[in-house]
Amino acid sequence: MAHLFKVSVTLQDGKRLRGYGFFLDGAEAMDQTWADYPEACSVAAIQLTGRASA
Repeated sequence: MAHLFKVSVTLQDGKRLRGYGFFLDGAEAMDQTWADYPEACSVAAIQLTGRASA
């Protein structure tokens, strides 16, 4: 079951991007975001729905 995540990306030029997406877990959210923004300095994903996995 997919869960809703809030994803934040900080690029090397200081721009900050935020968005929402459905992922199976936090690992998938992080992997997909890094794949979409390989030039990012940092990536964060916060699960908004369902129980957080341990």
